[in-house]
Amino acid sequence: MNLHKSQDVDAGWYGRSIHVSDKGEWNFDLNKKPIDKLRLHGSFFSAVHRVQQDLVKRRITVKCPVLFMCSNRSMRANKTWRDEYAA
Repeated sequence: MNLHKSQDVDAGWYGRSIHVSDKGEWNFDLNKKPIDKLRLHGSFFSAVHRVQQDLVKRRITVKCPVLFMCSNRSMRANKTWRDEYAA
C-alpha cells in the first residue's frame, strides 16, 4: 500500500463478521459504516509509522495505557465462512 495515498479496499470477511445482517453481533448504520469496503487513508498510516520510528529512535517511554490488538488467526477471502471463525 502506498502510504501517501487513500484507497478503498474490500472489507471481505471483516465487514460480514461484525454486522448483524450476516455473521456479526453489531447493529449499526450501514450508510455511515459500509461493510463492503474500508477506506484506508495513507496519510494516517504514514503518520503512525513516523511517530513509531521516532519513539524507537529517541527511546521514548510511553507512560499511559496503550491498546494493542492483533489477530491470532487469519483466512483468505476465497474460503467458505465457518461459524468457528467468529469464536
